[in-house]
Amino acid sequence: MGHPGSERVRPFAALLAAHYSVRLPDSLKRFCPPSLTLLARTYVDSVDAVQQAARVLMDGTLRRMPLATQEQLIQAWSPRVLRAAGATSGDNANTNTASAAQLEIHSPAGIAVLVVSLLACKFGHALTPDVTRTLAEVWVRMLGAPLDTHRRLAGEMVGMGFHLWEPTVGAQAGRLIKQLFGLMAATAGLHVHGGHAGALRGAGRLSLGLGGNPYLGALISIGSCQPALFAALMGDVAVQLDIDATRRSAAIVTLVSLIRAKSSLARDMPAIVEAILRPLDPSLPKLREGCLQAGTLALRELVKRYPMAAFHQTSQKLGIGTVTGVVLIYDLRTATKWRILQGHNGAVSAVAFAAGGDLVASFSAADSTLRWWQAGSSTFFGYFGLHGHCHKVLNVDVPDDEEDADASASSCSTAAAAGGGSGGAAGGPMPNVGAVARGAGMQLEWTSPSTVMLLGRTGKPLGFYTL
Repeated sequence: MGHPGSERVRPFAALLAAHYSVRLPDSLKRFCPPSLTLLARTYVDSVDAVQQAARVLMDGTLRRMPLATQEQLIQAWSPRVLRAAGATSGDNANTNTASAAQLEIHSPAGIAVLVVSLLACKFGHALTPDVTRTLAEVWVRMLGAPLDTHRRLAGEMVGMGFHLWEPTVGAQAGRLIKQLFGLMAATAGLHVHGGHAGALRGAGRLSLGLGGNPYLGALISIGSCQPALFAALMGDVAVQLDIDATRRSAAIVTLVSLIRAKSSLARDMPAIVEAILRPLDPSLPKLREGCLQAGTLALRELVKRYPMAAFHQTSQKLGIGTVTGVVLIYDLRTATKWRILQGHNGAVSAVAFAAGGDLVASFSAADSTLRWWQAGSSTFFGYFGLHGHCHKVLNVDVPDDEEDADASASSCSTAAAAGGGSGGAAGGPMPNVGAVARGAGMQLEWTSPSTVMLLGRTGKPLGFYTL
């Protein structure tokens, strides 16, 4: 087969080692686990098979390690981690940040950085503030390493542990998002699959040729923590006329990935919608044409996943219920905010257009009211200008079982919100988490030109209400 160290043999040897090292520990009482130092040194091997084998072995070795041993390892290697701060500072005149970052992985300090990061990110071990800060700085600096394998590892670790690194790098999150997007775009190919972009229901599929691209994962991790900032920056990229159209579309498709990955974007829905609409301005036809299909897909995902988002095909109107109690109507033909419907005293849970598009119904579990709004372009509606007219308000009793489910959802989402997120759409105080979760999953459906049906989280009809 050739020399044991040859490039042709190494992939087979790596796969064989991974196979037996995963299976043997359970069958051999005196199994000796592989060296963490050796595994860390091959974690970014240039041969993919070797790298994958090292990662499988590293994960298995750490998982089989008792928690007490993991804690001891963190304590023993933390001084090495702190030494990495000096190694990547760039203060030495004979080195620079990029080359130092490259060398870190194979040094004792670099091995400690990798292993301690994995233990903290994957197993939830607490780290001291100075160790956490050092790890965050090392991984962010390593994004500028000259070797692609090191940059990819840095992207992977920034994404995996951003909930830990955010206190250190949160102030520079905007710069970090831009850097990660640049790295992602340099390795991505945008593929468009057939479909009619003008209709949300019939939108074609777009996908980034990312595979397991770590930069996208890091972007989504940051976007999940700071959705409004992330949306604003992706919107900025999407309207840059001096860059390639593929990169502009990639910014919107990245928002699609965030929509699919984040459990709830209700608080930041207006910011996300406005970022998607920015490149769809009809006064810039070249810009609109390049981003129309990506924007259509993004809006379609919002409508599919959130009952407080609704779309009317014929009129090309998009309705968004906000956590502040306002219903926003956007005209997709002009990519502008068309109407502002104010009246609810709490987060809007569900929005639905009537078949003709002339009426909009909205429900808020927070204030237990159902409202009917004029949504057409009649002269009567035009009298009210940007602020719309409410035809009727009806108090609705939410069943006890729905109340209990909402309370549970509120409890589950509080921890996620406490981990750090953006404020409200207008930059004000963050809405109460319970108010956002209350009514989550409830839907409205028009059953006749004047009647709507309220459905619970499980799809069970809760009542019929007539204008």
